Amino acid sequence: MQVLEPAYEARVLCEIPLEDLSAEQLRRFAWKAGGTWGDDRDWLHFVPRILELFALGALDDHSLLDTTLGRLKTATAGWPADDQAAVRSYQFALWRDFLAAWPTAMAAEDMLEALSGFDEDLQPYLDIWSATPTETAARHLASFVACYVIPVRDPLGRVEAWMAGDAPLRLLATARAATADAAVVAECDSAIARIRDYLSYHARQ
Repeated sequence: MQVLEPAYEARVLCEIPLEDLSAEQLRRFAWKAGGTWGDDRDWLHFVPRILELFALGALDDHSLLDTTLGRLKTATAGWPADDQAAVRSYQFALWRDFLAAWPTAMAAEDMLEALSGFDEDLQPYLDIWSATPTETAARHLASFVACYVIPVRDPLGRVEAWMAGDAPLRLLATARAATADAAVVAECDSAIARIRDYLSYHARQ
């Protein structure tokens, strides 16, 4: 492994089995890889474990996830379609797990931006959100709506179109009706009001 970082750190990565490497042991490599630490071959060796650590929640930096998935898109550009589909399957699973948890280290806008680093078309992720009318997914949506001033990186405009449709309101209304938690009801009510204001504003443009 080519390395300009402390030699002992590189030695740790080489001596410990890949599946046993921790987030702390891989975090700095994940940031430095390809620059001052290792080459593309080294990075491709370690990236499965890096992605696994994100899935486990041991890594939770959305900027690092964004960087990792963006680099993975470049690295896999010539791979067979099935291999690229496998990366998307990982992303779908990561997104479903994210929507199923609350609170989370990342916000929905950060997660979507990171996912778009590999897959510019965010529609499949929005479809998953639409089909997940749970309390946790609704709370993510309420938080997202509260921060929806500058849209996430979305080259195809999928998020704005989704916000203009009926899925977000339906998701929030379903979750609101199913909960007895006053705080969740308040979050949903606030998000519903914000979305209606958003739709009303755009209808006047």
